[in-house]
Amino acid sequence: MSDVGRGPRKGAFLLAAVNDLTLINETYGYDVGDEVIAIVGRRIGRVLRRQRLSRQVFIQQVGIILPDCDVKGADAIGRRLMASVRDSVVDTSVGAVAATISVGALLLPDHATGAQAAIGRALQTLDGARSDRNDPFASIALASAASRNAAAPSPSPLRSCAP
Repeated sequence: MSDVGRGPRKGAFLLAAVNDLTLINETYGYDVGDEVIAIVGRRIGRVLRRQRLSRQVFIQQVGIILPDCDVKGADAIGRRLMASVRDSVVDTSVGAVAATISVGALLLPDHATGAQAAIGRALQTLDGARSDRNDPFASIALASAASRNAAAPSPSPLRSCAP
């Protein structure tokens, strides 16, 4: 993560988490909850290209670094990640389980300059995303850009990282 924030290189950091994992664990058991986490992680991995870095940050959360990615690209990838989980049930040892994820995003180094700060800000953004069931994607960058000037987006030297 530190490489993305150094020098002229910028990017985005996304934090994705399985929604209602406590409910899944209580309903089906912790082993099934672990299966859901593993399957969701594989789906996220399939959506991401090889040059993107994803790592499990906490037990049920995956951090994703998108080098050279702008606001639009981070938004598009976050929504693709959510769709990859939401659009089909998760097949587990006890049968099909419906799962969704929420995603929090921020731009680096604009909204955080180090790994701990990025994770902290992403956790805050993720909490915001989880509180809005109508749109489980939240971005500090999108909120900042909208408040600055919704009519005229500022030019960005970054390319969109969305395919």
